[in-house]
Order: sequence, then structure tokens, then C-alpha cells
Amino acid sequence: MAFPSRGTRDANVDQMANRAKARNIDKDLSVEGLPGLPKEAVSPDEKGAHGGKEYRTYHDVEIHLEDDTSLDRHIVHVKKLGQTAQSRADLIYYKGVRAVLKTAFAHPLRVEELKIMKYLNGTAGAPHLFAASSSRLVSEYVGDRTLMDVMQNTERTEARLVYIMLSIGTQLEQLHKRGISHNDLKGDNIVYNSEDGRFHIIDFGLSLHFGETTGGFHDPYNDLFWMSPDCRSGHPVTPASDVYSFGILCQMMMYSWGINNLYLLSIMLRATNVNPWMRPLLQEINLCLSDFLRKFCF
Repeated sequence: MAFPSRGTRDANVDQMANRAKARNIDKDLSVEGLPGLPKEAVSPDEKGAHGGKEYRTYHDVEIHLEDDTSLDRHIVHVKKLGQTAQSRADLIYYKGVRAVLKTAFAHPLRVEELKIMKYLNGTAGAPHLFAASSSRLVSEYVGDRTLMDVMQNTERTEARLVYIMLSIGTQLEQLHKRGISHNDLKGDNIVYNSEDGRFHIIDFGLSLHFGETTGGFHDPYNDLFWMSPDCRSGHPVTPASDVYSFGILCQMMMYSWGINNLYLLSIMLRATNVNPWMRPLLQEINLCLSDFLRKFCF
């Protein structure tokens, strides 16, 4: 089974949706705790998944920052969700709606993060932005289980693993269609919502438009192994930046389940090539995963 050539870069990605529909992938793989393929992910909508005002780029988005006192009037804390050296996340109710409160510690929130969340408007399952101050943001609560939790509590079969990979890959592809590079794709930033049956990509604190530069990243608490070398070193971000992270993520998923399929491993090793020009396109990876399900799992 040969990997698609670079000549497939202009192929219609909707073929993947048609193939999935024809093979009833949703029906065959939807089990307790495992979702069907997200419809927005397999049928990308370049205008966003939930309608609303559209912007040419996230730079055109206007953000109104509230003061913390104003935010506090509408917040009821429920429980702590998680914490890093840079920020903390809490489950709250905001104006009676379940939401997530992100609080930055050392530095103010990046305005770019707020603009990108509003610009995406739900694309790739990104949480909608409700309100923000200089150090806190309130967003839609989109998941109650992390990717690692799903991995630990799902029957370990090759078909399910590839299916989860494809679900995440199609969400990431939808994000790329809006011209956004996530730059921090890892297990902690992917959650599964048992209510809507979808994986959601979260935390856009490091995200940028393709072609913008990160200035380089350095974290004294982590070696950022999941981040592409070109992104860490401050080169302009491209779709290949996230392809690297996706390859690392998929390799970790395979390792955690003890799955040693050489074909899948070869795809993900190419995705993590140090040279970004040698990495396959995300569309190519997703088509390979889809074909793998059809040829070897059904």
C-alpha cells in the first residue's frame, strides 16, 4: 500500500467524506465512549462551523476586554480542571451556562488567542469565546474527557485507534482551512465531549496564521518535544508545523496501545521529519487513514 505522492495535494478532500459515508464508518465504529466522525470535520466549512460574522483574518477581529470585577459578577465556580506553570483552568457557570475559565499567571493573555477563538467561531470544535479580561478568558465548555482518558478507557483495537487518529486529523484539517496553525497540538489539548460525540481541539494560546513567526519557544519546565523544530526555532509556521505534532501524537497513541503496524508507523515517521518540506500533507495522511480503515478493518 503505497503512500500517496505529492501529486495528490490538489485532490478533493471531500472524497474522504464520501468514502466514510459509503462504508458507514460512523455506524460501524460508534460504540460506547467512542464518537462518530464529526460531520463538520469530514465536510469542512471554510466559513466556520456555526455561522455568525466572518472575518478575512483574525487580525480583523475586535475584542472587548472587561475588568475582572465585571466578570466575577457572572461567574460561579464549580471545580478546578487543571493547571500548568502558565495558567489554570476551572469549570464554572457563566451567566447560567457551563463554561471554562482560563486564568493566566505570569503574563497577560495574548490578544491573538482571543481573536483567533472568535475568528474560528467553532471551527474544528474550538470553544466559542464568551468574555475576557487582560488575564482571564471565559469560553464554551466543549469536553469532559481528555484524549488520554479516552485512550485508557476504550477497547484497544487497531480499527479504533486509526478511527480516533482520523477524527482528530479531520478536525485539524478543518482548522488549517481557516489558515490557522495550532502550534501546541498534544493530548492535553484534545478533549472528547460525550454529549455531542466529537473531539475538540482546545487552547489556542500559541496559535498563529500561516506565515507568521512564533519568535521561538522555550519552556524551562518542558522540552516541548511535541512541537516541530521549525516552530520552536521561530521560523514562519505552516501546515507542516502541525503535521509534525500530529505525527508525534499518533506515535504516542500507538505506543500506549502496543500497536506496531509498520505502515501506520511509516506514515507518522514521515510526518515527523525534521525537514518540514519532507513531511506529507495532512490531507494525504487523512486519506491514508481512511483507506486503511476500508482495506484492513472492514
